[in-house]
Amino acid sequence: MRKKTLVISLKSNKKFFSDLKESMKNIQEGKVAKATHFEISFEDPKDLNKFIKNLPILIVILNQSPKTIYELAKILGRDVSNIRKVVNFFEEMGAIKIEEKIVSGKTVKKPTVFYDKIEFQLKAA
Repeated sequence: MRKKTLVISLKSNKKFFSDLKESMKNIQEGKVAKATHFEISFEDPKDLNKFIKNLPILIVILNQSPKTIYELAKILGRDVSNIRKVVNFFEEMGAIKIEEKIVSGKTVKKPTVFYDKIEFQLKAA
């Protein structure tokens, strides 16, 4: 699977739906470009700040590919329950996927990413 860029942006719902409408129009007209990025757009600056605050966790997932959430917590030297909450937030935002596997009779959850680069697109007000 070819990896892509994760683009993080801060947009109003109006701008988000305007961009979506433009993309749909291009698809209908046969102007389908190969997707080069995946975008997560925040409307609320508080959610964007939460994402940025926890970016070091995402970077460890991206660069070290921990096999479990427990291993991720050990790498970071943080409490597993705290890391689990952040991992769930990233999954809800679409920034990571959780793969469940059975290892030695136990179900383990592995956080995975589907991109190899993170970019921020923020415009000054």
